[in-house]
Amino acid sequence: MLQRARLRHLQQESFEWYTPKKYLRAACAVLGEIELDPASSAEANRIVQAKLFYDLTTDGLTKTWKARTVWLNPPYCKQGNTSNQAMWTAKLLREYKAGNVIEAILLVTAATETTWFHRLYSFPMCFVKGRIHFTTPTGKRGGATKGSIFVYVGRKPERFRQVFDRFGVVK
Repeated sequence: MLQRARLRHLQQESFEWYTPKKYLRAACAVLGEIELDPASSAEANRIVQAKLFYDLTTDGLTKTWKARTVWLNPPYCKQGNTSNQAMWTAKLLREYKAGNVIEAILLVTAATETTWFHRLYSFPMCFVKGRIHFTTPTGKRGGATKGSIFVYVGRKPERFRQVFDRFGVVK
């Protein structure tokens, strides 16, 4: 019985999980505005309010990200054996290193044991206290099954710390 309840909790009704507004307001307090959300949808962008977003049909992984500011909450599922978080994180870091992105805030699972996560250790991170309660397109709320982390990529780490330390420990 316990195993069945656990499986129900892990099953997804949707790959769309929207970030609560309080975190997006904090991101805007750091970034000013969000120019690009490369892993989004029209519904999610009603909350994010990015000037430009890519969805499943426009596939942000295949685009060059020319934006001063980026908000990135990638899908947490896998494609085959490859983690979406790994692919999107690698893409963000490539675009940043190429100078296409000036600053970004990334929201991912605090999967500290993974190779893709180790690439983030040189950037400021906010380890969220508790679990984030995302919502689906139908309005259903759901807590993350693991802890979350915000990662700041850019030249204003002190501003990130000032804004995000109310959500958890910033390192």
